[in-house]
Amino acid sequence: MSSDGNSLIYNEMDLVVVVVPMEGTVICPVGVGADTKSSTLAFATNCQHDQLDRPTVGYTGICFGPLDPENNSTIANTRRFLTMAHELTHVLGMNSNDVPFFYSHATKKPRTPRDQWNRPPISQNVPCVDGTIKNDVTTASENTLKKVTTANGQITYEIVTETVANVVRNQFNCQRLTGGRLENQPTAANDCFGSHWDHVSWINIESLSLLSQVFAVADLYLTFTQFYLHPQRLFNNEFMAAVNTGSTQYISALTLAFLEDSGWYRPNYAVAQNSPFGLGAGCEFVEDQCIQNGTVPEWAEGTFCSSAASVGCTSDKHLVAYCDISQWDEHLPAAYQYFEDPVS
Repeated sequence: MSSDGNSLIYNEMDLVVVVVPMEGTVICPVGVGADTKSSTLAFATNCQHDQLDRPTVGYTGICFGPLDPENNSTIANTRRFLTMAHELTHVLGMNSNDVPFFYSHATKKPRTPRDQWNRPPISQNVPCVDGTIKNDVTTASENTLKKVTTANGQITYEIVTETVANVVRNQFNCQRLTGGRLENQPTAANDCFGSHWDHVSWINIESLSLLSQVFAVADLYLTFTQFYLHPQRLFNNEFMAAVNTGSTQYISALTLAFLEDSGWYRPNYAVAQNSPFGLGAGCEFVEDQCIQNGTVPEWAEGTFCSSAASVGCTSDKHLVAYCDISQWDEHLPAAYQYFEDPVS
């Protein structure tokens, strides 16, 4: 609705996105007593769809302070561009709620069978990536989304659509891979799996619950400081990972493939960039543990580390990086224990 109280009509628009400045809210506090180190950058979701379930309306909340709008450097401009691209990609359909509604380009039909009310199935006793079991979960068919178990025993989910699987196989030079792994945490409090590509991170659940109370959040994009544990395992430099680590981010063919396999878009792959992280590294890079018996295996040297004294380069060769190993203040789940010490 416009400022004069009249309804807004958008003719011949494929997508309408409402941008909501969040400064001064509980999400982006400002002023005396505010958390000046707030790491929230933005969030987004969609809220209206057409007859083929393609998103047509969405919104994004932006914390402009951390994006430093007065800084016109190339680095700052790139960060703002990628942040907005990240959020708009969620609006376009890269979120957990949209996956069960994907269509097939080949058949022109839903990838997941619908009931008489045109709804995907609702499942019970669904194992989720945070270790919980949820009921009444809207689920996608296994030709789209599949539960897998990683080498360290972690339950996770993969997008196993045709184009995504081909991109992942080519990225890592491993033709037996079945799909693109999603993150190890639910993006919103009521999700069973995440809306970003794989990275190992534990979010501040209190902050996530607060956001979910304020908005129907399908995405939360943060800088690394708000996470307790954040080494990104497979898609470290992908712009659709949840964490902005400071190194170069790439708009890769992986996310474009996701959008294509939704059945709603035909991406221009000419704009895709190759992420150097794990490029051509082989099946072991994806399937095996990156630290074995307390040490880094030969195939992982230069990418992963096992000593806090280690210093090296980021995969894009643009930054000097240190080995971010730290003690946890309680016992870690077995899936995250790489050393004999139960809190390492």
